[in-house]
Amino acid sequence: MAAAPDVYWVEFVPCRPDLHGTMKDEEQVLMIGHLKWLEAIQESGRLEFAGRASDASHGLAIIHVKDEPALTRLLDDNPACKAGVLVPQWKPYLLPKRPGR
Repeated sequence: MAAAPDVYWVEFVPCRPDLHGTMKDEEQVLMIGHLKWLEAIQESGRLEFAGRASDASHGLAIIHVKDEPALTRLLDDNPACKAGVLVPQWKPYLLPKRPGR
């Protein structure tokens, strides 16, 4: 029996290719909310890694959650995703177990 995934690779795709160079004020507020969301899940111990491509074409996060419904609930709390400024796409991953996880 295969192990259930406990990690999701999440790509955050901007709603338009030039988003980072043309953000409106309300989009900037939503992106600040996205960063605060990342900080909150990092503080909770669920964030393995987060960053964005040097060309700003997408962001990436490795997130520990119980299952896909838990991930979708978590993403529902991300203001930039909720508003459609960032479009999340994900895949389940299996990482080696480490002490404390």
